Amino acid sequence: MSAESVTVHVTDPQAAQCGFRHCRRPLPPPGPRGGRPYEFCPDRRWPGDKTCKQLAAAEHALRTALGDTDPPTALRDATDMFAEAAGRILEPLQALGGALDDVTARMQDELTAAAARADEAEAAAERARSAQVDAEERAAESDRLREAAIAEADRATADADAAQDTAQQATATAEAAALAQARAEATAEATAERARTAEDQNKVARARVDELTERLDELRRQLAERTGERDTAQATLDEHRARSRDLEQSLTERLTTATAQLDDTRASLRETTQREQDLAQRFDDAVAARQQAEQSLAAVRAELAGVQAELGDVRGDAERQQNRATEADRHRVALDGVLRRVHTAVLESPDDPAGLRERVLLELLSRNTHPDDAPPDGAES
Repeated sequence: MSAESVTVHVTDPQAAQCGFRHCRRPLPPPGPRGGRPYEFCPDRRWPGDKTCKQLAAAEHALRTALGDTDPPTALRDATDMFAEAAGRILEPLQALGGALDDVTARMQDELTAAAARADEAEAAAERARSAQVDAEERAAESDRLREAAIAEADRATADADAAQDTAQQATATAEAAALAQARAEATAEATAERARTAEDQNKVARARVDELTERLDELRRQLAERTGERDTAQATLDEHRARSRDLEQSLTERLTTATAQLDDTRASLRETTQREQDLAQRFDDAVAARQQAEQSLAAVRAELAGVQAELGDVRGDAERQQNRATEADRHRVALDGVLRRVHTAVLESPDDPAGLRERVLLELLSRNTHPDDAPPDGAES
């Protein structure tokens, strides 16, 4: 017999209820394509991930195995208690599962946001490091340019000193030439030309020194700006690192709290599972007691059948003994009749031995019952 034999078929799908007698929830209508109406809840799950159809089939199989369509009161009470306890446990478990899902989702969102903030902080730190490296490179370039400008200024100063010496020498030569103009007019003219050239070179060198000085000041200003940018980037990096540490500490504390809550939830779940196992053990004990009672009843029935068989044998023996007793009584009555007739014959023929013997032989050899063979009043029949 299949589990469908214990289901409840309702013609109206809108008013149909689950075929499992401990559920009885309204069933959903068939799909848009129609089809066979639902007989059990399609989505509900009981403890142990059992469906209503599976529990109904198990209940029917149990009732069939017990040989009774109506389960005994103790078993029915145990089943009802188990179903009620399972129903009470199911809602907290579902609420607990929802809470765990919410906590997991929130933790996932927080971890995602923290990872995004950490990525942003890392990117900002990378940009700060890049800016710092750029500033350091610019500072190095500025130092190099400053050193080059200083070297060039030193060279220009040396050139100016050389030009000054040359001018002084030219002046001395001019004075000497003036004194000896007649002797070295051509030499004086050349010396004057060299003096003018040296003066021009001195002016150019001084202009170059001024230009290099201005360039050095500009480079120093740029170096100060880059140093300020580097300090700002370093401060920003330190701030991001501090925020990252604070965020990591906050996430660690939240993770610790969530872990503690998860441990408490797991402990509650283990306790609930233990209660469910206790209820299942009680149910199994009730089933075992029922089976033991059925086995004892079967043994008593077998013993009663044996006793009845023995009683039948005893009754048969009693009937046979009764028949034998009846037959013996019948023979005794016949013998009593024969003896009475012989006694009567003896009394009637005391003086005729031959006639007496003939009558006695006739009585003994006669097979027919004499009318006088009837038992006397009060005799056993």
